[in-house]
Amino acid sequence: FIGGSVALNNPADLFSAWIPLWFRAPLIIAIVIGTISPNVLNIYSAGLSALASGIRMKQYQAAILTGAVGLVISLLGYQHFYKNYELVLFFLGYVIFPRFPVMVIGHLRPRAARWASFDIGTLGFLSWALGVVCSVPFWNQYPVFVGPFARAFPQFGDISFFVGAAASAIAYLGLTAPRDVIIKS
Repeated sequence: FIGGSVALNNPADLFSAWIPLWFRAPLIIAIVIGTISPNVLNIYSAGLSALASGIRMKQYQAAILTGAVGLVISLLGYQHFYKNYELVLFFLGYVIFPRFPVMVIGHLRPRAARWASFDIGTLGFLSWALGVVCSVPFWNQYPVFVGPFARAFPQFGDISFFVGAAASAIAYLGLTAPRDVIIKS
């Protein structure tokens, strides 16, 4: 209702016509503080991830480093923010989706490597990577990238999620065996 009843020249117009003048500055301060506080947790989590990756530094240094990297990324990508954000989300979907079958298969029936020289984590990673690589020809993110299959057969749409999931599942099933079968052998 409010959005349809106010002429918007900038985002502040959405609420400035409905609140008293004396309350506008405190409201903007509350909005700024409200957006900073969750991002403090994001920087903290990113710092912990940097430490978990094996980078040797103190926790506050990791937080500063990840915050600086985030600042640089945001300054480089602010011009077309929504389009860039959408592309990042699609890319994350492309690379995350092939991981789901590996996780589900491993959860429903615990697996073991068929060869003693490989551990189960490495085989899961290789299965995921193969699923991502197999899905690339089916990606359909015009104008950034359209894979050869998606370009040749647009009527199928973007089936890369299904292809990547199937490829990673087949690879994981082929590289591993149910844990109870390996133990009995």
